[in-house]
Amino acid sequence: MRSLSVLVGDDNATVLSALKAMLADACVVETASGGTEIIKLFLSKSFDAVVLDVVFPSDVTGVQVARKIRALNPRVPILMMSALPLADTVRDELSSLGAAFCEKPIRPDRVMEFIRSVANDAG
Repeated sequence: MRSLSVLVGDDNATVLSALKAMLADACVVETASGGTEIIKLFLSKSFDAVVLDVVFPSDVTGVQVARKIRALNPRVPILMMSALPLADTVRDELSSLGAAFCEKPIRPDRVMEFIRSVANDAG
């Protein structure tokens, strides 16, 4: 079985490092720390899944990034994360985009459940 290619986007370097370490055994992980950077990376490579923060300071929001990714690839699985409470409108939009959601602090079991689901669909 080939390794999954996962794009992880978060403005917090600690979160990026934790997710990269968590996924390293099962995936090839690329990281980006801002919305614009995430979109550029997504355009430059093929990814099996995207794990993405909802909030980015002074940049494109995670929801805007998810919307762009969904327009570029309607099938790529997206897991959105946030430490902040989400308004119902944001939850509704994530749902309409087909994005899964996970609250921070990061729960390794939830992230790995998402990755296993992607692997099963790919395999």
